[in-house]
Amino acid sequence: MEAKLKTALFGYSKKDVYEYNIKDGMPDYYYYENDVLRMKTIYSNEDSYVTTFYFDGGFVVDSVYENATHTKDIFYSNGNIIRQKVYE
Repeated sequence: MEAKLKTALFGYSKKDVYEYNIKDGMPDYYYYENDVLRMKTIYSNEDSYVTTFYFDGGFVVDSVYENATHTKDIFYSNGNIIRQKVYE
């Protein structure tokens, strides 16, 4: 099941998309600005997920959460890992 919300104001639009892929679990979430994906959260279970942020110029950040704890960030430039930060 998918739910979509879209708003537009002064030539700017944003869209929130929720996809329920895990039965009785949290929905995956996609956020678009002017039809460009800017953020997504994909759940592997209720307490473990990856949130990905997309920036202009090919810069991407993955924030990884395991058992409801922020465990690492991975920074990409044009698809190549440029830095990783692991949290203890």
